[in-house]
Amino acid sequence: GAFRNPAIESQLHLLKREDTALVDDSTRKDFGSIKAGSIVEISHRTTRIVGDYTLGTGFVSNGAVIVSDQNFVRLFPENGFDKLQLGLIRVLPGSNVEKVAGRLRKILPSDTRVFTRTAFAKHEQDYWLNSTSTGLVFGFGTVVAGLVGAVILFQTLSTLILRNLKEYAVLKAMGYTNGYLTGVIVSQALLLTTVAFGPAIAASYGLYHVTREATFLPVYMTGARIVWVLVATLVTALLGSLLTVRILERADPADLF
Repeated sequence: GAFRNPAIESQLHLLKREDTALVDDSTRKDFGSIKAGSIVEISHRTTRIVGDYTLGTGFVSNGAVIVSDQNFVRLFPENGFDKLQLGLIRVLPGSNVEKVAGRLRKILPSDTRVFTRTAFAKHEQDYWLNSTSTGLVFGFGTVVAGLVGAVILFQTLSTLILRNLKEYAVLKAMGYTNGYLTGVIVSQALLLTTVAFGPAIAASYGLYHVTREATFLPVYMTGARIVWVLVATLVTALLGSLLTVRILERADPADLF
């Protein structure tokens, strides 16, 4: 079978009948109540829904169905069997798929691209991240969020230093070096960041859930993403604290008393 989804594989035999389709249950309710047994119109042709599955509709559509090759041509006569867009190749168990893909690239014509499953997934991700407005919006939002977080952290640390500038001056007068005081400020920054990270992750889980419900996109918080964000946050905190230290380094105990 071409699909890893058990719900799809178990219902493919139903699609052998004319004008039948399986519907993704993530299809938006704007299309009405669509379930097994419903009669709908697709491309001006009456079609019976014979089952459903869960996969996701993606970025470009509000609904999705699966039909057989014969029914697809009936729905879209202009896309005949001679106009293939994607073909699947099954390799023997134990085969090196990278080598197989390399040999196919040499054999097939130049207008045909060969991907392994992993490479194809990466190709799709790169396309949406780098070549579409969707990727631009999400990427720009990430950058802005990082900058806003850095500014807020910088302002918080600056306020803490300015409020306790005389105390820091006393420490400097007692012989504590700028390096020691820098360590104190960096520790404060990392502590603030670590304490805030827990509630931020909890809020992020909630936002991910809202996003999935609103857009039906399969976006999830993963362990790797949490680690990546934590590292980026700690680096931001470190840089912000080092910038804040400059305020303290310019402070002269003699000018503060």
